[in-house]
This record gives sequence, structure tokens and C-alpha cells, in this order.
Amino acid sequence: MSAPSPLRRPANEEARATGRSPAGRLLLASNREPFRLDDDGDGGGKCVTSMGGLASGLMPLLRRHEGVWVCWDPEPRKAVDETDRPNEPTDDGPFPVLHVGLRPSEVRDYYNGFCNRVLWPLCHTILKRVSPRLDYWQQFRTVNERFADVIAGAADPNDIVWLHDYHLMLVPEAMRRRIGRQQRIGYFHHIPFPEARVLRALPWHRQLLSGLLGADAVGFHTAGYAVRFIESCGELLDCDIDSEPGAIIHGGHRTLVRARPIGIDAKSFARLAEDPGIIRRAIGLRRQFACDCLMLSVDRLDYTKGLVERVEAIHELFARLPQCRGIVTFVQVAVPTRTQIPDYQQYRARFESAVRVVNETFGTNEWQPIVCRTEALTRRELVAHYLAADVACVTPVADGMNLVALEYCATRTGNDGVLVLSRQAGASVALGESAVTVDVRSTESIVSGLVQALTMPGSERARRMAQLRSVVMRSTSEQWLRRCLNDIEPAVSELLPARTMN
Repeated sequence: MSAPSPLRRPANEEARATGRSPAGRLLLASNREPFRLDDDGDGGGKCVTSMGGLASGLMPLLRRHEGVWVCWDPEPRKAVDETDRPNEPTDDGPFPVLHVGLRPSEVRDYYNGFCNRVLWPLCHTILKRVSPRLDYWQQFRTVNERFADVIAGAADPNDIVWLHDYHLMLVPEAMRRRIGRQQRIGYFHHIPFPEARVLRALPWHRQLLSGLLGADAVGFHTAGYAVRFIESCGELLDCDIDSEPGAIIHGGHRTLVRARPIGIDAKSFARLAEDPGIIRRAIGLRRQFACDCLMLSVDRLDYTKGLVERVEAIHELFARLPQCRGIVTFVQVAVPTRTQIPDYQQYRARFESAVRVVNETFGTNEWQPIVCRTEALTRRELVAHYLAADVACVTPVADGMNLVALEYCATRTGNDGVLVLSRQAGASVALGESAVTVDVRSTESIVSGLVQALTMPGSERARRMAQLRSVVMRSTSEQWLRRCLNDIEPAVSELLPARTMN
């Protein structure tokens, strides 16, 4: 399939004694495809990274460490029967991708249904949006079994299987039923994990917890999420959570639970920030938006991202401070997502209405207070926006981490700029002391944070951003990879090249 994996190691006495094979390939599974191929007009394809933190964070790692990505392909590139997708990896992109075939009815109830109308709002503790339908659950279970079948069929005993996010919560246990305890299995949860009292409301909470406990290691972005998971297993499954700190014993199997906050490829963002072409583009954006001060937010158009709450705060800011009108422009990159789900259609309508009110109330022929962009930005265009922005507003209602906050800081190589960050974002655990932190549940708190950012003295901006960049440049995606793989199989991390330690 490809060159020998850098994770592969020779057999040794220790491996034979423990009954586990030496480390082989890395099989990484997620719902989302990591990239798509766009027609380049010459009969070939151009590889374009999918929108989202998971894909952007993991693609460089898998490329570098020679692995296979297993996923559902929502837009098949080949005309094949929808019920029988081939289980052979494609090599069109920078690494092989193995697709899991799903019927349209399965996609509807598994993805649009259970994943996005049950688990997503539940984990973000937005209970009014949870729709716990039995048919959603049945298809979620069916699709997770399908993923387990495909992965188990592709995995050698010495491979490491690393599963990502809430779409695949049942797969670790399903794989254990197929291939036993020898296989190394890890799982990472990229969104918040709810408290036991919230999880208990879901009829299938025991099955979800048991599903995750099939893994050797389960990772979360913050210690708070990890504690919630451990306490839920103790309270709702009656697991042994006391005999070893940070570990759960269930059915005779030990699962290690750790807080492993994801990082970014910070050096690549810093290099792009010094690219002359991108700097010229940033200067052009400042001219285009006709302002002395530019505030920026970059989000998917999701109700967890706090877009409506942010726009309401901006309305209040311009109402209170007329001197900001014509001086400050707010640029919102809001990429539509899950457009077939009614909750998202309604939320988009609310957001667009709120923006329209602000622009009609305060805008002029020469200046608009809020400029919205709905197309996904290339990485170069994204960095240009980061460079153009005096203030980055990252104010989700709830967020597992939020990589925009990290990326913005990585690009501020001159230690300028201000990060306004909600306490509800996982990133606030590491960045909160140096960012301007706000409570997104309070319009007053957001307005106060924006005013503080706009009026902050240059010396304070430089001090805060230097501290933020120090954290971001140290906590990289490579270090995250090393720690997560070490949790799954300690011997593996020793084989990663020394250059991965940034």
C-alpha cells in the first residue's frame, strides 16, 4: 500500500510476554472525510482539506506518520452501489482513505438524526434541542457496527486503531467483540462531555458509556470533561473508578482516561503570517472593509458557536458607543453546516436577521458595521484575515476546544492583537489568563470584553499576546499526538521522530 510505517517496530520479548504485537500502522477513524478532490479542469483532482478542526489538525500528522483514514464518504467520487462501497483504500490524496458504505436512510437517521439532533446538543448541554428518537438510535448503532466491521477487516493485530469523536462512541466495544483484547484501541472526544445528570436523561446512556470503555485510552480536551466521564461511569454504570486514579475498570477491562488538549501546527501558521503575499492580502482586507479597527470571528454557522449572542452584543456596543461607528468593523466568517436540519435552518435565519438589524440601524452608504462571509476560507485566506484583525472574538456558547483561538494567536508574530474568549470554550483552560475572558450567557459581559479589547493599551496587548503565543507554540499538534499515542501504547511514542517535539 505504501512505504513502511515509521510506527512499525520489530518484535521483542516484552511484546511476546504481554501478548501484544509490536506497533504497526495507525488506523484513524472518524465520521468526516479528511479532504475532498476538486476537479482541476485537466482531468485530475486538487486535494482540498475539509472544513473543521479535526481534519485540519490530524491531516499533517497522518501524512507524516504513514497511516490510513477510515470514514464515511458523504459525496462518493465513484459511481458505485450505495449499499456496497468498496473496502479498499483509495490513494487519491496525501494518504490512503478507506470508506464505509452507508445507505441514504442510514445517513439520515445516524448523522442528521442521532449525531446532530441527539448527541451534539446533549454533549453541549442544550437540552431543548435533543430529540431522542428510537429510530435515530437504531441507525446509530447499525452504522457504528458497520464502522467496526470495516476497521476490524482492515486492521492487523499490531495496528493501532484511533477513533475520533461522538459519531463513533459505540465502535470501541464493537471492535472488542470482533477482535478481542489484543488490539490497541484509543478514542478521542472532540466536543464537551456532559455531566451525569444530563447524560442520564438519554435512554441509551449505559450503552454509550460501555461503548467507550472498549478502548484502552479515552481522551478529552480538558480535565473537566474527563472528570465528568469518569464520574458518569461510576454513577451510571457502577464501574470501579477508585482503584487507580484516572482509570476505569469495567468488565475486567482497564480504560485510561486523560485530558489531552489538542494543539495546532503553530509553526506553519507563524510562517504563513510572514508570507509577503498574505501580508499584502491582509492590508487589502483592511482597505476593503474601510475601518480603522477590525474585529473578526470565524465559525461554522452552528447554535453552539454563539453567533446570535455575539451580534446582539455588537448591537449594544454601537448603541452605547457612537464613536465606534465608522471606525470599527466586525467581520464574521460563518460557514453554513448541517443545512438539512431544521434547527440549523432556523438558527441561520435568526443570525441573518440579527445582522440585518445591526446594519440597517447603524450602517451608512460608506460603512457596514457587520460584514458576513459564508464561504469556507483557504488556509492562506484565513491567515490573511487573522493578520488583518485587531481583535479576534471567540465566544461560543459551548465548545470542546476551538482551534480558531489558537490559530489567531499563532499568526500574531509581532505580539499584537487581542483575543476575546468565552469561558465556555475549552481553549479558555489554557488561554484564559491572558485572553479577555467573557461569559457568553451575558450580553453585558461580552460588551465589556469588547470594550476592554478596543481600548487596551499597546503595552498590555503585547504582554498578553506574548503569553498567549508562548502557550500555543509550546502545545502543538505533534505533542498532542505523542501524548495520545503514549496513552494507547507507551512504546509507540518512543518511535516518533525527535523533530516532532516542538
